[in-house]
Amino acid sequence: MDKLAFVNPDGDIVAQSLVIAAKKRLVSAKATTSLVSVGTVPAGKKWLIENILVTSDAAATVRLHFLESGESALLKNAVLYDTSIAANDAVSIPAGQIISASGGVSLSASVNNAIGVQIWGVEL
Repeated sequence: MDKLAFVNPDGDIVAQSLVIAAKKRLVSAKATTSLVSVGTVPAGKKWLIENILVTSDAAATVRLHFLESGESALLKNAVLYDTSIAANDAVSIPAGQIISASGGVSLSASVNNAIGVQIWGVEL
């Protein structure tokens, strides 16, 4: 993350602050019945996950995992694990997790293409 410096006319730094990155959609995906990667953090970057939006066309259960580089999808890194979502429903989940470079997001559901997921946050 870059820093912004405020300099007086004599060239002295009088204050510094962090430059705030813009929030954006990091992942947008439909779940299949197979657990698959739906997003990977680019090399040299990190994702600060702020919010997860889960929508449904039909009642289903969903699994969503935030993975660090080299991790497998397990119960210990599940954000949602066999969580029931009602038909025609939407659930917004606040988050606050950082995923490092080459980490990512894996997703599956009990009903093919019934669950959509959007993950919003900041790429650092």
